[in-house]
Amino acid sequence: MNKNSVKILIGDDSIETGIKIASHLHSEEIFAYTRKNDYNVIFNAIVKDEPDIVICNLVFNETDSLIMIDDLKEMKKKIPVYIVISDTINPFIIRLAKEKGALCCLPQDFSLSDITEAVNKARSVLKTGKESDIEVMVTEVIHKLGVPAHIKGYHYLRSAIINSLLDRSLMECVTKLLYPTIAMQFDTTSSRVERSIRHAIEIAWDRSGTSDFYSYFGYSPSAHRSKPTNSEFIALITDSLRLQLKNQK
Repeated sequence: MNKNSVKILIGDDSIETGIKIASHLHSEEIFAYTRKNDYNVIFNAIVKDEPDIVICNLVFNETDSLIMIDDLKEMKKKIPVYIVISDTINPFIIRLAKEKGALCCLPQDFSLSDITEAVNKARSVLKTGKESDIEVMVTEVIHKLGVPAHIKGYHYLRSAIINSLLDRSLMECVTKLLYPTIAMQFDTTSSRVERSIRHAIEIAWDRSGTSDFYSYFGYSPSAHRSKPTNSEFIALITDSLRLQLKNQK
């Protein structure tokens, strides 16, 4: 999917936000257009134009974009990838936005590089398949490898793999980028995320057995090899799923 094939609707026609974003995306050779920051205007534009990506404020005059996402789902219309902008950013807001279907939540004082990163992440979702499909694939894999669903590490590990699939840069620095991202989503600390994921991998290693574990990843086990680190485990699953998604396409 090339840049020009993506249609982006920006739910704000002000110079400060909407036009600023649209101009920046145009400079990146990405088609984007603005509409008034109004529920009915944006809702009708999504129904009529079927944009691939929607960038809009979390809150409208009398309602919010999360309610709009639910309303569009009920109509069984094509659901775009949502990037929402909020003047309040905290773990609760981020978690609520993602639960409702938003890909990410940006602060009101976003930088243009933040917009570029979010749009590239959205384009990755469009290219590889809807995020819900990715979530199903990740869940199946970690179940198969024996990670129990009732422990915290299961949820942290699942989120780490999904985020790494959508944004390759997170694996470049697991401690400084990936763990803080997961910690923010679950309102916890990076150290707790690291420990819980390590615990989940230990259980998976003990449950699956060395041969079963390594056969999934396509290479022979070594009797002297210890269990993979958090980074190795996440990278192995991420690369394997990325290849599966590529082959499906």
